[in-house]
Amino acid sequence: MPDTTRKRRGKSTARINKSTVDAMPTPAAGGRAMLWDTEVKGFGVRIAASGVRTYLLRYRMAGRDTPQRTLTIGRHGSPFTAEQARKRAVELLAQVRLGVDHVADRDAAVAAAIAGLDARSDRMFATFADVNRRRSRDPARIWLNICKSE
Repeated sequence: MPDTTRKRRGKSTARINKSTVDAMPTPAAGGRAMLWDTEVKGFGVRIAASGVRTYLLRYRMAGRDTPQRTLTIGRHGSPFTAEQARKRAVELLAQVRLGVDHVADRDAAVAAAIAGLDARSDRMFATFADVNRRRSRDPARIWLNICKSE
């Protein structure tokens, strides 16, 4: 870490830029290291044991009584520079202040995708059961064996 890095309440803080991000040491296997920006509250960079550096934003929707949410901005390197990620974090924080919760939107999209997958698998099973009804007395058992084998 560069000399400009400070520790506050056990957290490493510094102005995030290319040199501070590149100077972050890679943690031991299975570990992660974080560096929080001193200018934009909640903006940080996480480095994994693999060396991957990811920009992220932590925020709360309605104050201290609500859970902290973490939103990934993007990977360090070709998609995002430190300045681009900082600019994106400021945009996201402005949207959060207006009541837009990107993490809730993402979670709703995942839930909708899972519900759609459940509906498709139910239709597939119904078709499978109709086709295999003549071959077996228990098409559900055949279906479960096929699903478990993959």
